[in-house]
Amino acid sequence: KTPYLDNKWRWILYDVDMGFNGVRSDGFLLFLKPTTQRLWQTDLIRGLLKNAEFRDLFVQRLEYQMKNVWNKDRVHAAIDRFVEVIGPEVARNNARWKNRNKWEDKIDGLHRIADGRQEFLREQFEKNPFLKNLFHLTPEELDRCFGY
Repeated sequence: KTPYLDNKWRWILYDVDMGFNGVRSDGFLLFLKPTTQRLWQTDLIRGLLKNAEFRDLFVQRLEYQMKNVWNKDRVHAAIDRFVEVIGPEVARNNARWKNRNKWEDKIDGLHRIADGRQEFLREQFEKNPFLKNLFHLTPEELDRCFGY
């Protein structure tokens, strides 16, 4: 039996390159808060979050992701690995095309995002009225998810 022919819905999130747009980027809200242009795109997640069991699973997954995938040390290491692999090619590209690419500035910006992103997200979940109402995170959940 083919797993994707089991009549279950699958929701695919794509085009999330703006997630590393800046420390204070509101990408999380972009995918959750309905607007005239994206109302249908947020219906499913907002509806699912009304279910206590789903909400609890979502918070557990958020906690896991923040601690294991998006923690500062891991993100810094990933940035450094990409710099090691891509850096020589950037230098060759800039030399060939006489490009004054600010490669180092871009890398520094990625590291700044890694340093401040979790703190900003915690602040969003704590203070943003839309997120507070959607998730109802307790102080203990905030502590677990964002490492305080």
